[in-house]
Amino acid sequence: LMFAEKTSLDLSGLTAPVTVWLGGDDRMNGPDDVRRMLKNIPVADFRLFPGEGHLVAITRFGEMMEKLKREAG
Repeated sequence: LMFAEKTSLDLSGLTAPVTVWLGGDDRMNGPDDVRRMLKNIPVADFRLFPGEGHLVAITRFGEMMEKLKREAG
């Protein structure tokens, strides 16, 4: 939605490192767009999944939850 409406989201106040999960074939938020959006925030882990599209949060949901559980201790 951010890119479709030509608006931006100010993430400059974000200080905690983030993990990014991105489908390499995402046509809504391509890798270049996402890297541009992340240029001013700390990225701990950038996970690019070649051949996957916009629904990485669904197709990789189990992996995401396992990572969160591990990191939460």
